[in-house]
Amino acid sequence: MTISTRDALARDWLTIGEVQLALGVSRATVNRRIADGTLVAHRFGPRLIRISAASVRAAGVPLDARHEENESAA
Repeated sequence: MTISTRDALARDWLTIGEVQLALGVSRATVNRRIADGTLVAHRFGPRLIRISAASVRAAGVPLDARHEENESAA
């Protein structure tokens, strides 16, 4: 089952893969944004990392979402 970007952002914590899809960036970029503090991430075990959905929303709106909003307004 595939989770839509909108559904993923409704949750509190996202995987790195979900953040990649939501922002349209690479895994390396997500890791850089975690390192520079743009994205807030927490480790929930030795390998389990989750990123705050609030920090993803604050990082910006994906271009495809802006495109969808413009089409619906027209």
